[in-house]
Formats: sequence, structure tokens, C-alpha cells
Amino acid sequence: MKRNKRFYSKPAMFSLLFMCFVFIVLSFVAIYHYVQSFNAPDATLHVLARNNTGYSVHYVDNDIFGNGARPANQNYLVSFTDYIEFENSFRADFSQEVEVAYQYSALAVLMIKYQKGSDDNINPVVYEEKFTLSEISGHVKRKQISFNGRDDNTQPGGVYRIDPKSYIDIYRRFVKEQREQMYRENVLTGGALNFSAELKVDFSLHISDNDSLIDETLTRGFLIPLTNEVFSVSETGTSSLETSVPVREFKMPGFWLIIPLVLWFVVNILGICHGIRQLTMEKDAQRREVKRILKTYSDEIIISLIPIDLSGYKAMPVFQFRDLLKLAMNMNKCILCFHNEEKAEFCVVADGYVYCYNICFADE
Repeated sequence: MKRNKRFYSKPAMFSLLFMCFVFIVLSFVAIYHYVQSFNAPDATLHVLARNNTGYSVHYVDNDIFGNGARPANQNYLVSFTDYIEFENSFRADFSQEVEVAYQYSALAVLMIKYQKGSDDNINPVVYEEKFTLSEISGHVKRKQISFNGRDDNTQPGGVYRIDPKSYIDIYRRFVKEQREQMYRENVLTGGALNFSAELKVDFSLHISDNDSLIDETLTRGFLIPLTNEVFSVSETGTSSLETSVPVREFKMPGFWLIIPLVLWFVVNILGICHGIRQLTMEKDAQRREVKRILKTYSDEIIISLIPIDLSGYKAMPVFQFRDLLKLAMNMNKCILCFHNEEKAEFCVVADGYVYCYNICFADE
């Protein structure tokens, strides 16, 4: 009589199934790497770019401060300011030579805000006007690009001179026209409306390549309040960026690699088929064993149509049916049996114990 398969009486079978699983995993890994070899990156492009900016405030001739540029990072007086000079340069380094297209723009943006509260974040912009200081585009093929606009006005960057009073004049015309429009339309408010004006100077450079590996925009600028006599210049935007992108080169694997991959795949398929066949044969053998037992010992076995309730007994497993049969004959007991598509249970109940021999057909 065979031992119970569910108690791992044949470890060789389970070793085979385990090896089949290993073969499946290795096969998928091999296929994955084979497919990835057509589009996997074999290099990485490193990009380090920096947008350098600076400014200087120049006063008109006067007896208090004198004329010329004032020290940076100070507070300044609008009434004494002649012009503000901004300087911008750009540099990018690549880990390998690459063809890069660039679009550069320098903008002065006048923003007029309604003074809704003391917190500037809640003050909405009611009017905005953009002034283009420079727009340049082109392409280069290098490992490094550097633009400052000093020696060639067709390159990005350079020095830009801004007269804040000209933008203040636009602000005043806006306020005057707004008040006159309210009067013409007979619009009443609970009090006088207060507005403020800011000038934002932005230097933006976008770089990209033909393969769409690089698509970056670097913007840096300055913000100048125009409606205060005392003002300071604050910086905005990002001064640098650093990124890494994969460089993809599609290469067909060589013949020496294709043959081992095919052989490896065939071996895995054969291993899977053999494992399934072994599992099917094992299950068929278990079912045949149950049919043989039921046919041979039909007089000693009582078939139950419902699962046997053994909760009130202490279970004692038996590893061979002939041991259970011997026990039943010695104690003059019948063997109870319940079976379905998943398992067959043979039991003998005696003296508060239940002696069981089980054969399971499940795959788990």
C-alpha cells in the first residue's frame, strides 16, 4: 500500500517542481534581458547647467550719494535711480558631445496688483504687460556651451539696462485711467482703491536635443517694487540644474548570444512540460489508488455523503491504508470514507480517537 502523498512521501517530485519553478524564473529573466538589449541604455548623459545673473543700481548725479553704481544687496531710492543694469550669462557642461538646440529670452514684466491686504500673496494681479528685451535661438554640437552675449549680440546673455521710471509712468497712467473709468461708469466703492506695481526681469533658456533626451528650462530673474520710494532687488527662479538622462543605442545581439538564449528557452519549456506531466501523473495515481481501495474493501468501508465531523476526537494520522485496515479489523470497526474532487478521507473512530488516512488531489 502506498504512503500518503500529502505527507511528502516522494520528495523527489517536489524537488522537480521546485527546479521547474527555478527554470521558469531564469527563463523569464533571460527573455527580459534579451528584449531589453534592443532598447536598454548603455550610457548616461550627465548635464550640469548654470544661469549666472547680477545687477547694479546706478544713481543720477546728486550731491548726497554721488553718481555711478551703488553697492549691491542694498536698499535704494527710486527718486535717485537713473537705471538698473542686469547681467546674465549661461553655461552648460555635458558628459559627452551632444547637439543641443536652445531658445533664449529676456523679458521685463510689469505687474500691477490690487492691494487687497497686507499679505502680498493675497493681492491679485489686475494688469500685466510684457516687454521683450531679447529673443535668440540656435543650436550647437559641443560638450560645453557658454553664452555671455558680450562679444556677440547673436548669442544669449549680455547686459540689459532698465529705467524703472518708464515703467512707473505706465503704472500712473493705469491708475489715472482706472479712476476716470470708475467715474465715467458711476462705480462707487467703500474707499479709495490702492494698487501697487512690480517689475520682474526674467532670463530664461530652454535646451533640448533631437532625441528628446534633454528638455530643460532654466529661468532666473529679479523682482523690483516700483511703488515704494525705498526698494531692494530680490532674486527669483533657479540658478542651476543637474540631471542625468539615459543614452539609448539599439543593438542587435550577436549570433553567439542568440543561440544560448534559444537553447535556454527550450530547456525551460521542456522542464515546465515535464513538471506538469509529473504532477498530472501523481494526481491520476492518487485517484486510481482511491478507486482501488473503495473497490477492494467495499465491505469494510462506509461511504459518507457529507464531510465527517471529527471535532470531538483526538486525531491520529495513519500513513498507510493497510495500517488503518488492520486497526479496523482488530477493533471490529468500520472504516468511514468521504471523498470529493479534492481529497479522500478514511477514518476509524475508537475510544475517543480518530485514526485518519488522507489522500489529497489538490495542487497546493
